[in-house]
Amino acid sequence: MIESQKRFLPAYTWFATSSLFCGAFWWAIDSQEKYKLPLIDSTFQSELAPHLLDVSIELLLIGTPLVVLINFVMIAIIQRTSKRQLKSSEYFVKHPSEQEIDNIVNFGKRLVGENHIDTETLKRRFSINPKIISCLYDSKSGNNLIGYFIIYPLTTAALANISKGKVLNGKGITDKDICKRFENAAALYIGMVGGVGVHAEGYVVNELLNTLRFHIQNEKIKAIFTRGATADGKRAVDIFGFQRLAHPSEISMLTNSPDLFTHPRILRHLKDIR
Repeated sequence: MIESQKRFLPAYTWFATSSLFCGAFWWAIDSQEKYKLPLIDSTFQSELAPHLLDVSIELLLIGTPLVVLINFVMIAIIQRTSKRQLKSSEYFVKHPSEQEIDNIVNFGKRLVGENHIDTETLKRRFSINPKIISCLYDSKSGNNLIGYFIIYPLTTAALANISKGKVLNGKGITDKDICKRFENAAALYIGMVGGVGVHAEGYVVNELLNTLRFHIQNEKIKAIFTRGATADGKRAVDIFGFQRLAHPSEISMLTNSPDLFTHPRILRHLKDIR
């Protein structure tokens, strides 16, 4: 049973319970009259039965339209959820080639302006670790970029420099701060997250969280860093529980822990998206 159906289980329970109660009541009355069985004494039948009958009828009159309405809403939500889930099949994620980086940078500049990392720097960092960029493509066209994210695996020295305030933002990260392999990282830095359209943005964030969840299984990784570059980015940083480092640093940190991705704020997002 899917979550949306579980949510409306009380509606079905109400309907079933009301039906059984009324059915049992009428069966008792009918049985006594038909078979002269002493199921209900005369006092109960004369004084209480009419009141219970009225109550049961009122419950059915009130409850049945309510159940119908709830079930109608439930069906609409299930259909909407199914549509959203089917949307995910229209996209696929992969690491780009070096030839695609020009397009990625131009795409990013349309989202955040000239503050986006330049092509030369991104290509140089890509040559150090080609898995730092993950792109979301429209599967219908096969090459239409609709979103992407950048994660840098940082060295132990970079972790220390950011924590001590020697690196104030992403621009302070140098090539030597980036590990050639994610397995050797002491920390992760989310450099960019962006997509075009509500669905694309949601799935980009979902893929980002899944990627982070995979990497933080490595106990060497002590923290995740990022900086909100836009108003939406800053809100996302707050929503997912990042803590701003001491002034004048512009970087926010999320300390790695085994239960990091059990936090309700993150689980709620993953549940809504998938």
